[in-house]
Amino acid sequence: MAHLTTAQLWEKGFLIGSSTILTDTSISDSQVRLSREARRAAAAMVGQDYALTVTPTSGSDLRPRMFFTVDAFTAGGWFSSAESSFR
Repeated sequence: MAHLTTAQLWEKGFLIGSSTILTDTSISDSQVRLSREARRAAAAMVGQDYALTVTPTSGSDLRPRMFFTVDAFTAGGWFSSAESSFR
């Protein structure tokens, strides 16, 4: 989330979703609220880590989008134990 402060996130918020949203062709770019180019670039990164963040640079909704893979929630993932639950 480059160039964002905690205050900006608190005031404007951010969107959270599954990384499958980026690769699911039945979901349109406008539903994801990303440009085609930004979505393609993010989709190419799916599977390289447990999560990725996309911060749009144009459009009417500039809130960051955080996408998590299913692996983030399964055994060994970031949120797979009670001590590191996603709250």
